[in-house]
Amino acid sequence: MHCDFLHVTIPESHAAVVLRGVLDAMGSLGAVSVSPDLHRLGGGTVKFSEGRGFSMVGISGQVLDHLRLNGELSRSLHLFGSSPHRVTRVDVAHDVACSAPPVLRRLLRSARSGSISLTRKSLRSQSIRFIDNHNHYAPGDRTGTLYLGSRTAKVYARVYDKRNERLDRGFDDPGNLLRYELTVTGKLSPTLRDVVEPAPMFWKFMSDVLPPPANVSDWVGGADGFDISAPVALLP
Repeated sequence: MHCDFLHVTIPESHAAVVLRGVLDAMGSLGAVSVSPDLHRLGGGTVKFSEGRGFSMVGISGQVLDHLRLNGELSRSLHLFGSSPHRVTRVDVAHDVACSAPPVLRRLLRSARSGSISLTRKSLRSQSIRFIDNHNHYAPGDRTGTLYLGSRTAKVYARVYDKRNERLDRGFDDPGNLLRYELTVTGKLSPTLRDVVEPAPMFWKFMSDVLPPPANVSDWVGGADGFDISAPVALLP
């Protein structure tokens, strides 16, 4: 289980210092600048963008993997944690070695019957979708991606046939593999801790989708972040 995407928002008053620190750290690890707003590292990307009164940084899963494997993840996250910030999106991925088609069929039935909820309320039928993918299995063995929840929701998930996806992309057969992906947005106050230790957050929302292990730590959203002042109304 690992964090597969991170999006952080920084107030304008601290953005220049934080972004410079991120650029310096990524540069020391071998990042290549594609443009002022796009940098590549470890096969992934670090993207910068701006809003009114804040800046945003998006870090892909490949970059996070590179930082993790090189023992640089915690140090890199400290660049954000040392200043006011808000974690506005965290994706967590969890791979399970099993045959995907029968599990996907069972989850689709459960979701449509109202037996799956990510939060307190069961998923609405219009927020449940199954997309068939090109099938590398026996004829009639349906496989693909199951979407749970709307992308505009506070939290949503997808479950897909990772083996099928890897074969589609021309990679070697990894064997039976099913991926569970959870996205938690800033409305539920994830923190940088969830990037390093994603399991409590993952099981908080995915226990109806996949049976959790014993002794899972409780997860509560953090209160860290910052408030953006309302823009001043200007006279004509």
